Formats: sequence, structure tokens, C-alpha cells
Amino acid sequence: MEIPLKKNAIEAVTLLSIVYFVITFVLPETQILLWLMALLIVFNYGLSLTYLFRQGKITINITFLNIVQLALFCRLHVLIYDLLGAGHYSYALPPNWSDWIELIAVHILRAVDLLDVLDAYGIHLQNVKHQSTLTGIALFSMHIMVDIFLLGSLFMLINRRSATQQASTLMNMQRFAERFKGTLDFLKRIRILGLVIAILLIMITGITNDWHLINWLLWPLDNILRTLDFGDAFQIFDWQLHSLKMGFLLATLAVFFRLVVSFYALGPANRFYLYLLGGRGKTLEELARICTSPDYSEEEMEIAFKALLRFDG
Repeated sequence: MEIPLKKNAIEAVTLLSIVYFVITFVLPETQILLWLMALLIVFNYGLSLTYLFRQGKITINITFLNIVQLALFCRLHVLIYDLLGAGHYSYALPPNWSDWIELIAVHILRAVDLLDVLDAYGIHLQNVKHQSTLTGIALFSMHIMVDIFLLGSLFMLINRRSATQQASTLMNMQRFAERFKGTLDFLKRIRILGLVIAILLIMITGITNDWHLINWLLWPLDNILRTLDFGDAFQIFDWQLHSLKMGFLLATLAVFFRLVVSFYALGPANRFYLYLLGGRGKTLEELARICTSPDYSEEEMEIAFKALLRFDG
């Protein structure tokens, strides 16, 4: 009965969020409406994360709740603009309703853009831009939500297997591990080659453009942190550690270097995910690979094995 009750709670909160969203258009705009909207967003956030960490997966109900959250974020920005002042935003033309939808849509795209390609090349697609710490925090929160739930839902769909496929994989764990090992070795070689090429290109670029010593240190660090910056704080708050101007060639090098860094970050991220969820949300195929692959520690294998026992039970 535990899971249906949670589903009912999520459905009720989703319905409440939709109703409140509509109410904000009917009632006179006041700051009470704005702050209640912010509290509702925070509450939905907490409910979604609680469900995620307890169940280890993202369901259709949770995905739909977070789609409704995007509408709440959009309405929140309109209320900030109307009630707290236009100074929280900058724009070339006075914003209309489509500009606020565009703001949310572009930031969804930027959240999915894990390598910050748009930011590297200085591509700006929207009329309205945030201009204050308050609006930056709102966008930062939305970026984290999109990265966790939108990409998480996509990951769940890609890795979904039928019960027959999963059972077959479990019966042939060792054979699967051997088949997968060749792919892992190839990816490791590609990853090392990419790092070597990136280092050589950075050295050539730095020498050619006569970088100062501080930029030799801060430019790679800036791009590493941007790759690991899950909520895009660097992008949203316009943080930059180095003093170099990002032309086309340097932007291209930055994107390539971030891609290489992301390959190295995937392993620890997957291990952290496994530790955090205790194996919940993993398919039988993934758990079987962890149990039989020498690329995982004994602790990780133990977690995966216990999760496999839950499947069997």
C-alpha cells in the first residue's frame, strides 16, 4: 500500500499546483500570491526528491508534476516582474506572455546543455534575461530540477528493458560482463586519447596567445568547474575565473575540454548515484554488470548484489 499512497499524494499535489496556477490569474496580483507560489514550488521540490530517493526511479507522475513545476516557475517570474519591479530583468523590448515562456524554454535548453555550448559561444536566444540574485536563484533551482528529473526520465526510458530481457541477463551475468569489457576498454582508450589531445591543444593555444601564468591555471579550472556545475551557477550568475576573451576557437576548445572532463566525471557520478540510492532504480542488467565487472569496488558490488536480492525477493 505504500507506493499507491505516494502516487495518490503526488497526484493530489499536482492537482493543487494546477489549481493554484489558475487562481493566480483570477485573483488580484499581490505579494502573498508570489510567496505562496514560491513555497508551493519548494514543497513540490521536496516531495519529488523524497520520492526519488526512496523509490530510486522517476515515474510518470513525478515527471508530470515537474512539468507543472515549469509552469509555476514561469508564473513566478511574471509575478516577480509585476510585483517586485522590472529591474529584476533586462530586455530589448517590453516583455509579453510569449517572452516568459521563451525564458523558461531557453533555460530548459541551457540546463540540458551540460557542456554549456550556448554560453561558450555567447548565443542568447531570449528577449528577457534575469538581472538580480533573486531571479538567478529561481533559475538555478529550475536548472537543478530539469537536470534531475527531465534527464533522469530520459535515462530511465533509454535503459528500460523488458522482464524477459532482464531475466535473461541475470542468468548470463558473466557472459554479459565479458562482452561489455571490450567496450569499456575501448572507451578508456578514447578517454585517455581525448585528454592528451585536449592538453596539447591548451598548451598550443596558451603559448600562441601568450597567456599569463594565472590563466594557465584558471582557464582549465574554470572549465572543469563548469562541467561539474550541475545547476549552471557559473552560467546563471556570470561567474568566470579567468580573464580571457572567449572567441570562436577558444570556445570550441572549451567545449571539447568539457566533453573530455565529462567522460572522466561519469564514473564517479555513477558510483555516487549507486551509493546514494543503494541500487534502487537500476535495471537487472546494470546491477548484474556491477556485480561482475572488475571496474567496480567491493563496496559497490555488495550494494548491487543486495539490490539484486531485492529483485529476486
